[in-house]
Amino acid sequence: MADEKQYLAKILIVEDNRLEAALLESLLKRFGCTVFISRGLDIVDKMNEHYDLIFLDINMPGIDGFYIANTFKKSSHCENDIPLVVVSAQPCTNSVKSKCEELGISDYIKKPITEEVVARLLSKYIQDKEIIIVEADNAQPFGD
Repeated sequence: MADEKQYLAKILIVEDNRLEAALLESLLKRFGCTVFISRGLDIVDKMNEHYDLIFLDINMPGIDGFYIANTFKKSSHCENDIPLVVVSAQPCTNSVKSKCEELGISDYIKKPITEEVVARLLSKYIQDKEIIIVEADNAQPFGD
């Protein structure tokens, strides 16, 4: 992991499936991210915070992910430039693609989510949050 990128970033996962949320949380923590999870309807409590990136399941029982995306985009507590990544087990159809464009959703990914996909998304959307980790055993003492 010495050559993997690390990010000083706050990430929100909006996912009703505990296993899927835990998997994504684990992947994000490997990259040094601070992760917050919402299970769906409790998203209202999380909207008063700033996040650097949001992963949003669009097929949750009781609440539509597109509704949440629209609410985030209109919220006075959220900047419109926060990248929203839609997550779904379903392939991206033309109607879903147009809905994403209409709502200003940054990306669409299909489950299951892999470490490579997470690495690509972090590098693409929050590269300004990347930090450099210096390994202690590689450091040279002063004066040598």
